[in-house]
Formats: sequence, C-alpha cells, structure tokens
Amino acid sequence: MQWLKELHQREDFNNLPLEQWTTADNLGIKGFDFKNAASFYPFIYQRRFRGFKEQGYAFLEDAMAGIEPSYGYSVLAQIMAKHKHKVAVTTNFDNLIADAISIYTDAFPLVCGHESLTGFIRPNSVRPVIAKIHRDLLFNPKSAPEDIEKLSPEWEEALKVIFENNTPIVLGYGGNDGSLMGFLEKLSPIKGGIFWCYRADSEPDQKIHAIVEHHNGWLVPVLGFDELMLQIGEKLQLPNLIPELQMTHDKRRGEYQRQFEELNKKLKQHGDTKIAEAELKEVRAAAAAAVERLARTLPEHLTDNVSSKCFVFRHPNLFQRKSVVFSYAHNRDKQTVKEKAINFAVKMNDSLGPIPPRSPEGRMSSRNKSGIVGIYPKRSLAKRNRVYYYSWAARWKGCPRPGGISWPCIEHTDNGAYILAALSHEMRTTNRDRVIEEYEKVKGTPKSKAILRSRPKIPIEDFFENFGAD
Repeated sequence: MQWLKELHQREDFNNLPLEQWTTADNLGIKGFDFKNAASFYPFIYQRRFRGFKEQGYAFLEDAMAGIEPSYGYSVLAQIMAKHKHKVAVTTNFDNLIADAISIYTDAFPLVCGHESLTGFIRPNSVRPVIAKIHRDLLFNPKSAPEDIEKLSPEWEEALKVIFENNTPIVLGYGGNDGSLMGFLEKLSPIKGGIFWCYRADSEPDQKIHAIVEHHNGWLVPVLGFDELMLQIGEKLQLPNLIPELQMTHDKRRGEYQRQFEELNKKLKQHGDTKIAEAELKEVRAAAAAAVERLARTLPEHLTDNVSSKCFVFRHPNLFQRKSVVFSYAHNRDKQTVKEKAINFAVKMNDSLGPIPPRSPEGRMSSRNKSGIVGIYPKRSLAKRNRVYYYSWAARWKGCPRPGGISWPCIEHTDNGAYILAALSHEMRTTNRDRVIEEYEKVKGTPKSKAILRSRPKIPIEDFFENFGAD
C-alpha cells in the first residue's frame, strides 16, 4: 500500500482519491484490482522502482534493518532445532528465521539463499534448513514479475525432495507469485496433505482452494503467526526461555571479560627474545588504551569520589539505598580497585534491574540539530552499490524498533521525509500506512508548514558534513 500511495502522490495531478487513481490504466498493471492489491505485489514493486533497481534493493535493505524476530519466531526456532520438523520454505528475503534460531537455540541452520545452494538440501537433515526460493536479500533477490513467475529447475528438484519427506503447514503466504503456486499446482498430491493457514478475517483466493483440494489438504483459519505459534508452543510444552536467555547473556559477557583480562595478564609477561619484547610493547600500548577507554565511562550507579579516594556504588534498590565503597586510599592501586568496582557494579545492575529515567521526555538537548526532539537525520550505506542515501528518522520512548522509523528522502523528498518523521513521532507509531494517510491530510496545510519551520534550512547531506550526525 505504501508504494501505491507514493505513486499516487507523485503522478496524480488531478487530486483524485487514492482508490480512484490506482487503476489498471494509470498503473500499467493488467487486471489490477485495488481491493486485492496485495496479490499484485511483484507488479507494484516493478512499477514503483521501474528504472531504479538499486533503489528498490536499498529500500528493502532499509525496511529490514534492525527488525527483530517476534515471539512466534522463538517458538518456530525451538521446533526446528529440537524437533524433527526441520525445514522452512519462504519467499521472504529477511533473516528472521535464521536470527531466531541463533538467538533462541544452539543450532546452526543451513540457509539456502540462492538456487546454486539447493544441492546441499538433504531429505532428512539433522540441522534446520531455510529454503529462500526468491533468494536472500544480499543475493540479487527476486521481486519482479518475470523473476517470480516460475521456479528455477534447481528449486523444483529441491522442493520435490522436501515435500516427499515433509507435510507442509503454510502460514503467512498469500500465493501472490507464480513460482511456488505453479509448482504446487503441478506437483503430485503430497503424502499427508497440506495445512493451509489463512487469516480468519479474510477469505483465501480460489487458487489456494484449488491447491488445497488437489493435495487433499485442509484450510485452517488463524488469528496470525504469533498467535498460532503461541498455541503450538503450549501444545508442545516448550520451555520458558527467559532463564536460559539470561544465563546465556551472563555467560557470554563473563567469558568476554575473562578473555580480555587473561589477555592483559599474558601481555605483562616478558617476551622470550628482544624481537618478541619489541612486538609486545606495541600490543601492551593498545591493551592499556583499551583498558583506559573501557574504564573511562563507569557503569550506571558507580561514581569516582576523587576527594575521598574511593568508588561508590549507589542503587535505589540496594539494601535500603545503602552504598558500597571501594577505596583506593592508603596507596592502593586505583586501577585494580576500579576494575573490582566495575565488575561489582555490572553484576549488581543486572541483578537489581534498571531504574526508570527521571528526566522528562521531550526535553530539547544541545545536541539536537533537527529542530524537533526525537527527529534525526540518518545516512545509510547501500551494501550493493556502496552509495549513501539519506533519511529522516523518528524515535521515542517505547518505540518498538530500536532504530526508530526512517523515511528515505529519495522517495519522499527532503521536506516530505522530515514531515513524515515528525508525524511518526507525534503519532507514536511505526505503521507506515497510517503515517502516510495522516501525511496526505496535512500536506500543504498550516500544520505541515509549521513542521517545516522547525527544520534547519540546509540539505540533509550537509548535516553529516557540519554536525557529524552519523
């Protein structure tokens, strides 16, 4: 829907409503139906980025940057790692399944993000297998209609092997490409049938009905991916992962710190030869700088009381707000005491938990260069062509995305992206359709002009030359 709104914004000179303008003739998409726009995804993508293929890749990279696997993926990861159900076939480019397996299990998946890797898929793999039939984001992903109209011979052979040994459960796939749908139409009926899940508030396409009937399968109404995974997780009695996640985090952090300390101890030993000793001097200098840099900023709730020659740890939840003191008076080695105090503070902060910040949200800081609190310029480097592109981004307390939501200037213009970021922050939402809908309402009104008055009167590229906004 976002791409349709962008095309409408750029090409409609008669101020028609979106639904009236987005016709087959205006878009050049044969048989286009606004009510079933999702089924025309590859054609809309091709139309939106026609002549700008690299921008299309850059958009996909930006849209997937910083996305974390949802709860449902944690359940899927455990199923693929610990049960006999090892294979996930997907038309998506993202790495959410692989990331979830890495985060929530100790398994290492085989990710086939290109047809040249299909030869490594085995009938009964002992490790999770992720089959990306439209390729991985970094391997020239397929989105154009002519690219996803038919599966490559390599994928056809691989999927035959997969479906001969597995009963598929289809979830989150609308059948909007010809490749997988065409393959399923001509594939011999799958042993065990096929379970095709669809959202309870929408009727599946007739093509889906035909495929389910062909494979003697079942249509299953569900509320959504996370909801179904929650139900499956309970049915399988999967464990609560919170204790294990905390233990893994503590173990990795402790191991990181131990190795750093061991390396520093090792470097203090004299070299066996003059050449070795000379080399060690440079490494010791780097180690000393690293120690100083890491110790320069003390953990939260730990302070250095220079006049009393001690480090003091104070935490509102600690022993009725009593303090713990680490003294380096009486000629004690300050660096040794500091390391001990830092180790204690880090462990206690983890145990006692964070304290809600007292500073009010919305305060303008001296570092703010955008003119609106929570709005900032962003520069991203496209991995494919190593070209920078610029966005205005918004972030706020409780934002579901760590990096906030960004609006590329190349798509919305510099001022348009700034207004969209301001509206995102005001509405406290990362739902792009909602923000664009609001943008259409305020475009050209006093509100949009008031927003732009806050914006510094320089091109966004200049922020990175003058302010170092990276």
